[in-house]
Amino acid sequence: ADKVQVSTTVILNYVKKMGYKSFKEFKLAYRLQERKSRESKRIYDDKQVIGALIQLDNEYYQEKLHLAKVMIGNHNNLIFTGVGNSGLIGAYGARIFSSAGKYANVINDPFINASMEDTVIIALSISGKTPELLRIVESCKTFGACIISITANMKSPLALMSDISIPYFLKIDNIDQIDLTSQILAVAIIERLARND
Repeated sequence: ADKVQVSTTVILNYVKKMGYKSFKEFKLAYRLQERKSRESKRIYDDKQVIGALIQLDNEYYQEKLHLAKVMIGNHNNLIFTGVGNSGLIGAYGARIFSSAGKYANVINDPFINASMEDTVIIALSISGKTPELLRIVESCKTFGACIISITANMKSPLALMSDISIPYFLKIDNIDQIDLTSQILAVAIIERLARND
């Protein structure tokens, strides 16, 4: 009260309006929240990301990448889709493929009503459970598109509805419902798909 130059009555009234019965209860809740906040601070684990990048050279990924490249090569249209950060990675993917000479675009409209014959959709999602993305993919599949998914969850609805699923194995990193999982693996997979080697 002295530091903010108000009476203790003003502070107590404020604490009660916030839903606490006493200043002591408020202090306890504040300390618990402060401790929880300190505990939730994570250190970025670049070793996990580097390890996952190295895994992209193994036989499992080489086979998945080969199948996806064949599918992409057999179709004239390539469309990337994703929501949030995954949508931004999709825009990057479309740009990379276009630069490499393959027509590619990005969509994020869940209300698709057009033929998707001769089209491959590359769907990006860390969780593989984003409802908006699942609606887009289901709609594209209904209109004849082939689906390639890139996701950190190989048992997700997105992976299961895909013709080819390329999972990457990183620990999902959420802080207060904000997804901070690295997208480096999705970018690396897209870049490998775009190369003709």
